[in-house]
Amino acid sequence: MQLSEHMKSILMSCLWAPSGDNAQPWTITPLSQDSIRLDIKKSQRNSYNLVPIPDWVSLGMFIENGRLMAQKLGYDLAYEIVDLETVIVHLDAAETQNSDLLAYVEQRSVNRYIYKTNALDDEFKGALTAQLDDDIEIHWYESFKEKLTVARLMMRATDLRLRMDETYPIHRDLIEWSDADSMDKIPMGSLGLSAPSLSMMKWVLSDEARSRAMMKLPAATLMTQIELDLLPGLMCSGHYVMAFDPQKVPKPEMADYIRAGQSMQRFWLRLTQQGYAMQPWYIVFMFSLYCQRNIPFTQRQKQATGIHEHFMGKVLAPKNISLEHIFFTGRVGIARRANITRSIRKPLASFMAQSD
Repeated sequence: MQLSEHMKSILMSCLWAPSGDNAQPWTITPLSQDSIRLDIKKSQRNSYNLVPIPDWVSLGMFIENGRLMAQKLGYDLAYEIVDLETVIVHLDAAETQNSDLLAYVEQRSVNRYIYKTNALDDEFKGALTAQLDDDIEIHWYESFKEKLTVARLMMRATDLRLRMDETYPIHRDLIEWSDADSMDKIPMGSLGLSAPSLSMMKWVLSDEARSRAMMKLPAATLMTQIELDLLPGLMCSGHYVMAFDPQKVPKPEMADYIRAGQSMQRFWLRLTQQGYAMQPWYIVFMFSLYCQRNIPFTQRQKQATGIHEHFMGKVLAPKNISLEHIFFTGRVGIARRANITRSIRKPLASFMAQSD
């Protein structure tokens, strides 16, 4: 089955959706010229996505990119959920609409460097909130004290994930060590680390026994924590936690997370349009959720529990946020430095499967 040219154009836009570690777990099976089966069965379960929330949110981002392009071409993009890993996506004729967000689909990316610390005014935050569905709440952390609390939490999470035996193969395989953009990894030029830290990380990750030995040293992760978490965590306009309103969405399901991903993509594209950068800090949320749900993910359980208690007590409790209703966390600001290299995308043909 051959897809129509407009469906191919829509899918090319879809592919610029973010996914964890640039994994791009999409499989696209044509069902007709204007409909596909889209699944995320290729998503590899590891310590960072033992529950499928990140994949569902990314799926929503994928769909939202397609919806924006579809509207430009005179279509409405609709989808139906088949199972926890699969949706059917199809096009319906509609009036042409040109969203000002579409131009930023390919430009949007993660920036892990420090940002300017200018405050976000209420009008700007209102414009961002307007991108979200009305059952989604955004909670801001903008004072120095709040940013320091989040930065310390991020540092603790980095120390844990670098010391965990379970994450060594993930870190070994996810970085592109050349000076080029990467179609399926995270290029070293976008990690946010200094040249000496990058050299040290490459040396440590090149041998598992060496990595295990180094990670037993008390201050082995300190410089990485400072460069990846402390300085970026403080040098930004603020952090945010996005969550469903528990009164409107008592128990979020796959459909809710897909919708949330669509909202999140519009939010991110609006930031990009206004010259702002963003960096998710998803790992804290995921590790805390594992602890809440008693999902085993590390032998360093005491350290993991400490992160969970910090997140619950010092970040969520003051704003009365339910952990089970969160779907995204991150920091925003105007970047002081652009990425040298960035994660790009594999060609559309590499995602295509044969029709049944």
